[in-house]
Amino acid sequence: MRIFAPIMGALLFSFAIMIVPAQPVLAQTVSEVWVTTKDTKSIAILEAFVEAFPDSIYAKLAKARIKELRGQSGSDGGADEQLPAKPTLRENTGQAQGNKQPEFQFANRRELVRAIQTELKKQRCYSAKVDGIWGNGSRRAVDTFIQYAGVATDGEPSRDLYNTVRATSGPVCPLSCGARFVVGNGKCVLKTCKKGERLSRRGKCVKPVAKRPCNEWRWRDDTCTAYVKNMVCYIPKSEARNLYCGCPQRPPPQFRHCKYRIVGGAG
Repeated sequence: MRIFAPIMGALLFSFAIMIVPAQPVLAQTVSEVWVTTKDTKSIAILEAFVEAFPDSIYAKLAKARIKELRGQSGSDGGADEQLPAKPTLRENTGQAQGNKQPEFQFANRRELVRAIQTELKKQRCYSAKVDGIWGNGSRRAVDTFIQYAGVATDGEPSRDLYNTVRATSGPVCPLSCGARFVVGNGKCVLKTCKKGERLSRRGKCVKPVAKRPCNEWRWRDDTCTAYVKNMVCYIPKSEARNLYCGCPQRPPPQFRHCKYRIVGGAG
């Protein structure tokens, strides 16, 4: 019986704790605990104190102490627990968190499209003007980007598309130049033509057309009585309602140096 007496006593004490209602913590007990806790450098111990005595006057002091320890620099080697410093915006780029790029706010759709076009231009996928208009050129640029970058996107202007293009290390698209340019040393270089030739808008070297005197241009419409005389195209009044009767919008190449105008309802 003497062997089992301590065991029975412990069981009775535990049972008494379970059935006796919880008593309020004495202020003296809280102050004694705080005296032994306030000088610690462990944030975990201070957080445990706040959790145990949330309504005490020392809870605010413990929270202030936690804030002070978190604000200390890494040079304080005596702390039991040091929280990692929060990375800056520049450090966030390309680090953990799935290489997530910093978020940007756009005022409207046109500003978003302009930002996407700018990033596509950096990837060499877009060569047109950055105007904020989502047209066929922008759609072709996105299709080209998807082809060479190997990413999955619906191709419509959105924040996800902007983040995808911006996060892709590039340029991913091959250098594409216009009809008047050739690729040289990784850049678009203007084509050169032989002496006596000029570069056309279509990128072809052609011989310039010899200029002719302006009063030599003779033209007449076969379907009506409109005609050109001295670089002026006349449409008679009798043909004013005839939709098929009209004047050339531009003179021939040999007369491009002349001043040309159209007069309707003459004679």
